Amino acid sequence: MNLFLRSDVKDVRFIGICGMGAIGKKNLAEVLYMKIRSKFESSCTLDNVREASGQRHGLLNLQREFLSKLKIMDTKIEDVYQGIDTIRNFLFNKKVLLVLDDVSHISQLEILAEKEWFGPGSRVIVTTRDMQLLTSHGISDKYEIGLLN
Repeated sequence: MNLFLRSDVKDVRFIGICGMGAIGKKNLAEVLYMKIRSKFESSCTLDNVREASGQRHGLLNLQREFLSKLKIMDTKIEDVYQGIDTIRNFLFNKKVLLVLDDVSHISQLEILAEKEWFGPGSRVIVTTRDMQLLTSHGISDKYEIGLLN
């Protein structure tokens, strides 16, 4: 995973952790988060993205939770488009560490984390069961957790 994180490189990196449910993707992401979060201006984790986005107003509530965890919820967002603008404007030129756990649909990434929104040195770790989702979002750094024997 350290090869993917490459803290010495100033580009924005998305890292995917993929594998079947309950195999330890979230645990791995949490360990990485705790290990490196002090190197970033802002950091946060969003857990259970799949479940949260399936609820009423799910995507909008995810954006609100993200903004709240980053302590920038000084404006009330009314829709996901306003949320996108707010997130993009806050993240621009900031070195951010973000963990998105259990992402199941491309729309979840589109409203929370586009590569061009983040400042140099930012890292976004995405856990998912769907390797194709990572590819669809242009995430080339992927770590696949295999089955235990």
